[in-house]
Amino acid sequence: MRLEHRISLAGELFRQARRSRREHAPAKDGRRRILVIRLDRIGDFALYLPFAAALRRAFPPESCHITLLGNTLWMPLARRMLDFDRFIELDPQRFLSDAVLRRTLLDEVAAMRCDLLLQPRFHRELLLEDLIAMAAAAPESLAFSGTTRHIRKRRLLRPWNRPYGRLLDAAPLHDAHELVKNRCFLDSAAPGGEPVPNPWRKRPPLPAALADLAGCTVILPGGGTPGLSWPAAGFGALAAQASRRGLPVAVAGTKAERKTAENRKTCLFFRRKQVILFQLYGEESPASA
Repeated sequence: MRLEHRISLAGELFRQARRSRREHAPAKDGRRRILVIRLDRIGDFALYLPFAAALRRAFPPESCHITLLGNTLWMPLARRMLDFDRFIELDPQRFLSDAVLRRTLLDEVAAMRCDLLLQPRFHRELLLEDLIAMAAAAPESLAFSGTTRHIRKRRLLRPWNRPYGRLLDAAPLHDAHELVKNRCFLDSAAPGGEPVPNPWRKRPPLPAALADLAGCTVILPGGGTPGLSWPAAGFGALAAQASRRGLPVAVAGTKAERKTAENRKTCLFFRRKQVILFQLYGEESPASA
C-alpha cells in the first residue's frame, strides 16, 4: 500500500473514531434498520448463504429492513439468491486506495442510521469492517472478538472494539469450520439468541436420517429464495472435485432444492461421480439441520 494511501486511511480512521454517537430517529416505515457487512471472498460467502437466508427469517421484512454491504465479486449472486431489501457493492481494494470512494461510502453508511449492525466475518479487518462500523455508529452491533489482520496484541484492540456493542468470544471457535462459526453467529444474532457461542460444550447429534452417513463429508449448498438454488451443473462440479480426491460425499439439500435434486440431469451427474445424493426434505434450512 502506498504511503499516501496509508496516511489517508489513518486520518479517516481517527476521524471516525472521534465521531460521537448520534441519536437514532425511528424509520418512517417503523421497520428496524439492519446493516450486514460481509467483505470476504466468494468461497466463505457461499458457505454463508444458508445462514443469510435464515437471518431473513429471523428478521422478517414486515418489521426489519436489511441492507447487505458486500464484496463486488459475489454481489450479483447475492442479489439473485437473497431476499434482502438493499444491496451495496464494495471493492475492498478500491476502498483502501481511493479516498473519494471511501469517504462517499462511509458517509452513506452514516446516513443510514442503522439500528443493528452485524459483522459475521471471523477475522475482522481494522481498515475495512471496523472502519465501516465506526461510521455506522449503530446503537446495537455484533461481531467476533478475534484479532484483526492488522493488530495482534489484544490490548491494542480495545479502542477498535468500541464500535461493537456485543463481542462474541472467538477463542472456542479458532479451529472450527466456517459453517460452525456462521451457525454460532446466527444463534447469537437472532432474537433471544445465546450471548456467547461455545460449540464445543456439547455437540448436537446428527439428524436420524443422516445417521448412516456419519462417515461422509456433508455439503450443504442450499439457501436463499426457492427456485434460485444451485443449478445441476453446480452439483456436478462439486461431485467431480470430490471424486478426484477420493472423498465419500453426501450432498444434502433443503426443500428449495427438491426440483433440482429430482432433475434427471442432476441424478446423472451423481451416478457418474459415484456420489451419494440425500435430501433433507423435512428441514427448512441447513442451519436448522
